[in-house]
Amino acid sequence: MSNSALRIIKLGGSLLNRSEWPASLRRWLTTQSVMRNILLVGGGLAVDAVRLFDRAHTLDPLTSHRAAVEALGLSLHMATTVLPQARVVTSIDAVEDLSLTGNIELLDVRLFMQQEETYSGADRLPHEWTATSDSIAARIAQVYGAGALVLLKSSLPTGCNNWETAAGSGFVDPHFPRAVQGVPGAWCVDLTDPKFSEWRPLSVN
Repeated sequence: MSNSALRIIKLGGSLLNRSEWPASLRRWLTTQSVMRNILLVGGGLAVDAVRLFDRAHTLDPLTSHRAAVEALGLSLHMATTVLPQARVVTSIDAVEDLSLTGNIELLDVRLFMQQEETYSGADRLPHEWTATSDSIAARIAQVYGAGALVLLKSSLPTGCNNWETAAGSGFVDPHFPRAVQGVPGAWCVDLTDPKFSEWRPLSVN
């Protein structure tokens, strides 16, 4: 499947606690080419709570994985309160293509992840902390043939020239370099920078 007009946008969970991110997101979109925008919201404090609970009680990996995915639903709900014009969707396939006007669709990833859990192929995301919401966004971009994947962050990697070194520095999760393979355009944007500085890997996966 290929959809060059589809842009998958991952909003880093660390941005959720910043009051300016909705306005910054809308302003950044005005600087981009017109595409269909599907926004995934990172876990932030909700997923951090799951991590802490897991460390305290040593949960089964699948249990902690499912709890983390559910936590993404809470982050999504919080995002909807400050993006009231955004449409919430549970499946990219289930919604007819919108006129490409720069509108935002908020994707509830829980249905996609339930489907991923029933898929036993080699590309399935691992059910452990090595694959976080960055990898989920990359996997969705891969499955739907998105023309672009943008990670909106509160900083940019330093001393990195590809996704492998970015993962090694902890900027993206360890599984991300594999998940992003086959995505034609993937890069990071510092949403806290008024000039929206970018980082792009030198090598194309």
